[in-house]
Amino acid sequence: MKYCYMPGCSLHSTSREYDLSGRAVCRKLGIDLVELDDWNCCGADAVSPKNRMLMYALNARNLAIAEKMGLDIVTFCASCFYNLKKANFDLRENPELRDKTNKALEKIGMTYKGKVEVKHLLEVLVNDFGLEKIKKRLAIPLKGLKVITYYGCLLTKHPETRIDDPENPEIMDVILEEIGAEVLPFSNYKTDCCGGPALPFRDDITLKLSADILKAAKKVGPNLIVTACPLCQISLETRQKAVEREYGFQTNIPVVYFTQLVGLALGIPADELGMKMHLISPIPIVTEIFSKK
Repeated sequence: MKYCYMPGCSLHSTSREYDLSGRAVCRKLGIDLVELDDWNCCGADAVSPKNRMLMYALNARNLAIAEKMGLDIVTFCASCFYNLKKANFDLRENPELRDKTNKALEKIGMTYKGKVEVKHLLEVLVNDFGLEKIKKRLAIPLKGLKVITYYGCLLTKHPETRIDDPENPEIMDVILEEIGAEVLPFSNYKTDCCGGPALPFRDDITLKLSADILKAAKKVGPNLIVTACPLCQISLETRQKAVEREYGFQTNIPVVYFTQLVGLALGIPADELGMKMHLISPIPIVTEIFSKK
């Protein structure tokens, strides 16, 4: 099982723990990731609202590179996934847009043909690799760990790119349950926007949206919030102190990536999963759970 891996900007900078844990899980399971040659930024949320053609050209270039490599693309980042998947869909469906984009790519000697698929790591683990195979490889089932899953907007809201039900996705839930964690009900908030795209220029919006999610999470009472999106992780983790100051309630809930928990269950050491890189450390919680086994 082999894929082109598109890490994207976040996983090489602010979300290194996601990159480390995702790669470690894939190595453990025998999933071969070949980093996309000379990949470029997908444009995230900064480019698409201002220059749609630039967004298509940026992503078509990455897709064309994957075509040359002869491999489908897998990405961990929700923004990379959405932009690559959306561009792939639109360019396949719209010949006029595809021709216009290819005219831009001709200047660098490249052509997009629409011959590769784009997948999120959740899809690869659950649908391609399979839950039963993961379960057979468990070293330390995470019994006693209570979590809520937070998907955010980009993995489920758009018809052309969604990987699960837009109102109540469960693909992350099922893999966490398979490794022994208890997934607590959070369906009313798991796809609400955290305000991540507004973080650089409208912190007040991000703060309010994140506060709503964190307040709901506190009522549910998980040990951890689990996500699959770098922007969501940053918004919910880094804004907790500001939420306390502005709204008067404390949460102090660690926000981790699903790959980190899968890695722990597979027996991968916490250091190799970037567990010490969080601002709100999950280490005490994980240590306590493991000490009871």
